[in-house]
Amino acid sequence: MFQFDFNDSITHQAALYSCQLRYEDLPDELIAAVRISLRDYFAVAIAGSRQPVNGALWKFVQELGTQPKIAASVFGRTEKCSVERAAMINGASGHALDFDDCQNEIHGHPSVVLWATIITLGETCGISGRDAITAYIAGSEVLCKLCGAMEKTHYGKGWHATSTGGTIGAAVAASKVLKMSVEETVNTIGLASSFASGIRGNFGSMAKPLHVGWAAQSGITAALMTRAGVTAMPNILEKLCGFVDCFSSASIDEVSQHFSRIGQEYSILTPGLQYKAFPCCRGAQWPICAALALRDRVPAVRDYRKIKSVVLYVQPWQNTTLVYPNPKTGLQGKFSGEYCTARALIYGTLVLSDFTDEAITDPAVQELLPRCKMIAAASIEEYDRLPTLIVTMEDGTVYEEKSNEFLGHQSNPMSEQQHLEKFRSCAEPSIGKERTEKAISALAELENLESIAALVRLLY
Repeated sequence: MFQFDFNDSITHQAALYSCQLRYEDLPDELIAAVRISLRDYFAVAIAGSRQPVNGALWKFVQELGTQPKIAASVFGRTEKCSVERAAMINGASGHALDFDDCQNEIHGHPSVVLWATIITLGETCGISGRDAITAYIAGSEVLCKLCGAMEKTHYGKGWHATSTGGTIGAAVAASKVLKMSVEETVNTIGLASSFASGIRGNFGSMAKPLHVGWAAQSGITAALMTRAGVTAMPNILEKLCGFVDCFSSASIDEVSQHFSRIGQEYSILTPGLQYKAFPCCRGAQWPICAALALRDRVPAVRDYRKIKSVVLYVQPWQNTTLVYPNPKTGLQGKFSGEYCTARALIYGTLVLSDFTDEAITDPAVQELLPRCKMIAAASIEEYDRLPTLIVTMEDGTVYEEKSNEFLGHQSNPMSEQQHLEKFRSCAEPSIGKERTEKAISALAELENLESIAALVRLLY
């Protein structure tokens, strides 16, 4: 088990952990969790490749007009492009639907960045399934331990940890895929720190999924630059004007304390990954689940014409992500608590097709939307005392519903059948039923794959 050295730099300890990590040291429970994570990534990335951002970024790459020496596959395309630009498109596709997993420690999406990096780069290197699993754990541990310590002032200031910290995680994962030394990994982290970016003000636009693609591209670019001889500062995470200092107000002691659990308490198990049953912002999952539960319990609320008002209470942080009370586009609808709740009450479900520009104009939803109001609780303690949803009918009857944890949260997990249904609904429209079923079987044997290129041939 890795022992964090408080007398060493955080940057060096991160690199040392990654380089020392072996597949044989990983517990079975962790490997099983990684398999689910990769399957979920492939599902949402395949579906996301049908979104406009995939086409826009592919057009951008084509206009650059260069022929790469090493080419990688791109979701939704028969042609290939350079490995770093393929990672950009694959990462953006994986986040295009906002349907990918989350991790509460960082208020972000670790898996989509890491898998876009590992699978895209790994295809060109011929890595095995075990190599991919190990690279994912190395990247996720560094990403989650680093940003977990920074989260309050980092996310609160407006940074998107999926992109900022994701760039560091991608750099570590890319270094692991390329079997870099400790010194090379340290340098890759140093370069990646200067590429890190991503602000939450762009939520509800194509720029948000691009955050993921940019992070994956940046991690790979940093690793390839290191191999070419480009240098960076060796203590970039903890130095004055370094990553932690610039991106948060956390002290180095705080980060070191959080980081000291690396490899001992795996972040994808504790607190764990959260999966989405509905293709929209994590903040909307609670009111959606409350609306669906109330609809099942009280059939009267299904008649939206008889609803006088809908009040949804959210946690303080949700109020800064669910920022479109009257969305005008499908992307904005993913970040609208009011739209998601109204749609759930009226139709009893939310699926991929509910977040198109056309779906936003649905007459029934537009009729109920002005009667929906989102209110942020002053604190988590107040939120815990409040119902998630209050529906008042025209006759004065009031119904309340509390959603303690949404479906897919680690304390209310999706079943294996629900995960498989999600995968099939995302994958089959693009690759067909036969390839989808073969992919499910292959992913179940991830650790036994000699080369992940076999997965790429099935899924791209």
